[in-house]
Amino acid sequence: MNPEVEVLRKLSEAPSPPGFEERVRGIIREMVEPYVDEVIEDSMGNLITRIGEGEPKVMLAAHMDEVGFLVTHITENGFLKIVNLGGVNPNVALGAKVVVLAEEGDRLGIVGSVPPHLLRGKREQPTVTIEDLFVDVGAESREEAEKMGIKVGTPITFHQPFYTSGNLMFGKAFDDRLGCAVLVNLAKRLESVEKGSVYLAFTVQEEVGLRGAVVASYRIAPRAALAIEGTIAADTPGIPPESQVTRTGKGPAVRIMDASVIANPRLFKCIIKVAEENKIPYQVQISPKSGTDAGRIQFAREGVAVSAVSVPARYIHSPLSMARIDDYLNTIKLLEAAIPAIIQEFSET
Repeated sequence: MNPEVEVLRKLSEAPSPPGFEERVRGIIREMVEPYVDEVIEDSMGNLITRIGEGEPKVMLAAHMDEVGFLVTHITENGFLKIVNLGGVNPNVALGAKVVVLAEEGDRLGIVGSVPPHLLRGKREQPTVTIEDLFVDVGAESREEAEKMGIKVGTPITFHQPFYTSGNLMFGKAFDDRLGCAVLVNLAKRLESVEKGSVYLAFTVQEEVGLRGAVVASYRIAPRAALAIEGTIAADTPGIPPESQVTRTGKGPAVRIMDASVIANPRLFKCIIKVAEENKIPYQVQISPKSGTDAGRIQFAREGVAVSAVSVPARYIHSPLSMARIDDYLNTIKLLEAAIPAIIQEFSET
């Protein structure tokens, strides 16, 4: 397997829902520590790495957490009632394999609900809500589930092995293990910067309110910053072309606007110029209904010039996502070329 893709495989398969990012954080730290000048874990759980020293400071942020669930109740007959951590469509989650991060070791389970056959006559069009869902780990009683180390507050996330087929990659948590994998590969390629400093920040709890980015950006105080994401590729049936946000196979998506930011024009133009000069395919992203860590980073201290660069991925926030290897590798290539240009652009102010 391509070494850059192997990085993504390891990160994709690690279970780390919001607030419980320690597993993927440990993998990332082991991968990047030999290539950076400093590594910090803050009180929130962010992993902040630095390459180079001095001004201007450029921050690239990717979040480590993935959508998941939390146990809210264990029934008398051993089923787990749950609440979502992040934006999970209950209809998509139904029937999915999950991993319960129990104290006595991981337990596999399946997301269940009342069979639709039994809902006939009660609902004209059965709609599954999070309240309808439960997780079945095979326990026959509350006591048996508790002996497994499962209790109220135990985290759960989807379970899905990573695999490739030709130019396609399939796995869970592409939002935002794609971004994390891009940054890990950048750390290996950059090694040093001639001027200024580059901060690769792996943030926590993005899926529940962009929380880790607030703390990380305040500590770093960057002049310019990019959120690096696995983003919505909506080039699928039923979505008109003007609403497709991004498309697979068209290269990294450079964000000019979303629900939380309007990109800094200098930063946006700098990235586009680099892409065109290096003949790297790219697409402009407008996402009026979503946001990234950049939405919080921009408010750090005196304010930060922000945008986002993302790898398009289909079916994010579901048990299984799909992305193209060439989009992923072109995102790494674009950012490697763009970082010196961004440092130069923002060293002049």
